Amino acid sequence: MTDNTNPTAEAMETLQTEQQATEETVAPAEQNHTAELAEWKDRAARLAAEMENLRKRTQKDIQDARNFAVTNFAKELLAVADNMERALEAMTNIEETETTKTMKEGVAMVSHQLTQAFKSANIEKFNSVDQQLDPEKHQVMTQIESDKEAGTIVQEMQAGYTLNDRLLRPALVAVSK
Repeated sequence: MTDNTNPTAEAMETLQTEQQATEETVAPAEQNHTAELAEWKDRAARLAAEMENLRKRTQKDIQDARNFAVTNFAKELLAVADNMERALEAMTNIEETETTKTMKEGVAMVSHQLTQAFKSANIEKFNSVDQQLDPEKHQVMTQIESDKEAGTIVQEMQAGYTLNDRLLRPALVAVSK
């Protein structure tokens, strides 16, 4: 009896068939892994971006807290500054004696120190007279007949201030009709 079949050829054929079957089952699994890997990479990138945004937002919040922590205290000091200016203005009309001269110098020194403290805290007084009315910076108290264009500020009753370029107190003004 002669056997035409080669056992090695049959084994090779069986091995190739099994390998093709394995490749067919591995290919979809590999595709699943590739898709899952891509999904995880996308999640990681989104999470990294979210963390960076959170870091930036936190830094901005901390900086704002530093810049504007003194807001309430600064508002209270504005009344002191106003009274210092009124005192200096009132002293210009007083007869100058040795006592009044010393008193005026003392009030001027305190006013100067307060101005320097404001400067170091980035509290700035802004000029309003002869400016156009800005509702975000000015509060109109009255209107006055004037030869200036309507809406021009002709008198400032109370100075306006900013803290780090943010409005601390609006200026109380009179505008031309």
